[in-house]
Amino acid sequence: MEKLAKNVNRYCPRSSFSNGVRYHALKSLIAVALALPLLFAWPSCAQISATQSAGADFDAALGQLAFQITGPLEKERVKRVIVADLLDANGRSHPVGRFLADKLSTVLLRDYPALETISFSHSQSVLDDSVPRDVEQASQETRKWAKKLGARVVITGSFAKAPEGIGISLTAMKTSSGQTYAQTNGVVPISEEINSVSAEPIPSPKAEIARQAWEA
Repeated sequence: MEKLAKNVNRYCPRSSFSNGVRYHALKSLIAVALALPLLFAWPSCAQISATQSAGADFDAALGQLAFQITGPLEKERVKRVIVADLLDANGRSHPVGRFLADKLSTVLLRDYPALETISFSHSQSVLDDSVPRDVEQASQETRKWAKKLGARVVITGSFAKAPEGIGISLTAMKTSSGQTYAQTNGVVPISEEINSVSAEPIPSPKAEIARQAWEA
């Protein structure tokens, strides 16, 4: 504000006016003009803060899911883990599901080095969506894909729209037999990054049971 007052005096010196009323009126107008950019900047700062907060909440929620799914794996001293695409409610690959799989892989690589997670870019679908398959067939093909890449355990999952963001279900299983090590579910908030991944709406869950599990 002190800087603003100095700018007003510089643009509007009192010595240039004989009438004090006119001087004060013009001085007030200049002060308002100089303050407007500051006023418009405040909403932008608030938006940036909100975006950063949403991103931090997303990271924390995904980190909690990673902690829950890796606990049993660390207990069993499992190594060579890979994360498959998280499929949508229709069992198909989706940009958001691939984004979530990439983020989960990053967390495992960074925070759980003992698992020796296999780095894999989910830029393309793991399975061919043009081929119809049931849940068991999808599981077998995913395990086969993971085993081919040298993984002993694959983390599969699904996602769908939830009241407070995106509901996620995860399962960690052996690539050789399909034996389940761990299962977990939770909700992550929708971050700005997720909104930029795909213009398509996030699919809604089909089963009421899944929705209730995410809300629990």
